[in-house]
Amino acid sequence: FKQVMADAQYLQENVGHALTAGLASTAAAQPDDPVEYLANWLLKYLAVEEKKAKVKEAEKQMQAEKEAAEKAETAKTDEQTQLVYKIQKVKDNIAACTTVDKLYGAVVEGLMETTKAANTYVALLEKRAPPEGEEEPPEPEPEPAAEVPEGEEPPPPAKRQPWI
Repeated sequence: FKQVMADAQYLQENVGHALTAGLASTAAAQPDDPVEYLANWLLKYLAVEEKKAKVKEAEKQMQAEKEAAEKAETAKTDEQTQLVYKIQKVKDNIAACTTVDKLYGAVVEGLMETTKAANTYVALLEKRAPPEGEEEPPEPEPEPAAEVPEGEEPPPPAKRQPWI
C-alpha cells in the first residue's frame, strides 16, 4: 500500500498537471480518436514547456550578465574615486613640502603610488640657467646647408648639449 501511495504521489507531482490539462482538453474537444489527440496534445505541451524553460534560462543569464556589468561599473567608479583621493593626497603632500628634496621625494612617491609603477623618472624639460660664474655658450650660427648630390641623404644636424 505504501508503494502505491508513493507511486500516486510521484505521478501527481510530475505529470498530474499535464495529464489533467490534457484530459480536460480532450474532453472539451471530444475528438474521434481521443488517445491520438491526447498524445499530440502532450507532445505540444512538452514543446511549450521546453520553450518556457529556455526563456527562463535566458532571462536568468541576462540577469546574471546585468549584475556582472553593474558590479564592473561599480568597481570602475570605486577605482576612479580612489584615484581622485590619491591624487588629492599627493597634491596636499606636495603643497606641504618646504625643500626641493622633500618636493622631489613627494613627487616621486606620488607618481609611484598613483601609477603603480615600480620606478619613476622625473626630468626637467625646460632649459636651466648655467651655474653661477659660468656663462652660457653662445648659440652657434646655423651652417649654410650644403648641397647634397641627388640620391644621397644629408648628414644629421649637430646636437647641442643643454645645461643639466
